[in-house]
Amino acid sequence: VTVQCSSGKPYTLYLGGGNNIESNGYRRMANGEARLPYQLYQDSSHSRIWDETGGTSQTGGVGGVSGSGNGSNQTLRVYGLIPAGTTVPGNVGTYTDTVMVTVAY
Repeated sequence: VTVQCSSGKPYTLYLGGGNNIESNGYRRMANGEARLPYQLYQDSSHSRIWDETGGTSQTGGVGGVSGSGNGSNQTLRVYGLIPAGTTVPGNVGTYTDTVMVTVAY
């Protein structure tokens, strides 16, 4: 995800739950009626979930990634993971979801 904010201005980027969030917090990709759980993370070790925790109307929420603008494009990586041991549904094909990106500044 790429953001561009004024130099020195703080921001926090949040990722929504997607169209098919489960009660256990996993997002779900869809292919017709079939669902495949996944999660989005702030780090490559998959230890910090990237979501809306802390509120999308403020900077510094714990579920978002915070930074300080420098006037240029800044790229933030999003890491995805399907939980180990997940049974893939019988539907062969493409699974998709839509996740809203919110920048609070």
